[in-house]
Amino acid sequence: MDVEIINFNNYVLPDITVSVGTKYIMNGDNNEFFTYIEKRYNGSPTNAGVINSYVNYIIGEGLVDKSGINIHKYISKKDIQLICMDYKLYGQYSVQIVWSQGSKLLKQDPQPILIKHINTEKLALNQNSLGEIDGYWYSFDWENKSRYKPKLYAKFDGTYKDNPIEILTVSRISSKPYFANPDYSSGLQWAHIEEELSNGAINHIANGFTAGKIINCKGGVPATEELKRKYKAQIIEKLTGSSNKNKVIISFSDGLDSGDEIEVKNLEVAQLDTQLVYFSEEAEKKIYKAHSVTNPALFGEIDNSGLASHKDEQKEALKTLYRSNIKPMREIILDGLEFILKYAEPNIDIRFEDFEDLRVDDATKNNHIL
Repeated sequence: MDVEIINFNNYVLPDITVSVGTKYIMNGDNNEFFTYIEKRYNGSPTNAGVINSYVNYIIGEGLVDKSGINIHKYISKKDIQLICMDYKLYGQYSVQIVWSQGSKLLKQDPQPILIKHINTEKLALNQNSLGEIDGYWYSFDWENKSRYKPKLYAKFDGTYKDNPIEILTVSRISSKPYFANPDYSSGLQWAHIEEELSNGAINHIANGFTAGKIINCKGGVPATEELKRKYKAQIIEKLTGSSNKNKVIISFSDGLDSGDEIEVKNLEVAQLDTQLVYFSEEAEKKIYKAHSVTNPALFGEIDNSGLASHKDEQKEALKTLYRSNIKPMREIILDGLEFILKYAEPNIDIRFEDFEDLRVDDATKNNHIL
């Protein structure tokens, strides 16, 4: 008997080694680690939900300037949201800065007049002879550089360099020399597990709630390897469908010991439902832990207790979240924006406005101070 086993979905941990080429410094080959992070966001409901909630908490009621400047003439609400999303998702955000041309006649120097979000995964770093990052290469698709040729932009440092567009990347604090990992990086594999559980559920349903198949072809062993591959492809297509992702065992044997030329048997996994529940709950817990979530109710988990004391606990948990997580994120995001805007508005003093209920709590607390 000739037996062949086909394995699908073997997991390979992505290579996140920084790619240092003659021109470009990238976060893995063609920035593939950014792509890996984005896939874990798109494929894991828990990971996406937590990140979206963090972004909403960071923004609060929006970005305002305490000195009275209309901040939105420099940066739009949409760009602010995209910046906060990138910072939480990737551990960094990137912006393009548009300079005014200035006027020698009016003795006006060029200054930043607009800040636009730019996709950080489309940027590579440029390093000068001193080992300093002095610019960024932009390509719409790094895997297709021949079509989308990278273009070099200067790094914004407050000095006009005769080019109206410059770029700046702002990262969370990290010991890594080029790219900072997101703060939840230890949970990325659990987000991948949650994603694969979803894929597995779809395949399990599509495959008739079986874990795989044994296909025994009793009409004889094909004479050549080429014929084996041809028959194998035809069998998989006709009997299991092209979308089958489970393990398939195909055997070829001589002689018919029954009336059927092809015999198909389903493979069953003992306690599959229990395993799926365990991994689903474990993945959710690990993702929450990686994101430093102490109270899941703040991130969409339903609390059916209905007790006032639980509401008070959630309010205190929200304050703790702001002190330990939201405030540090805001500071880095705002430091980067203020660094740019102070060249246009020296007195600028920006901050994110807290949600109204938190502002009311702070005002009430201050009114009780004698």
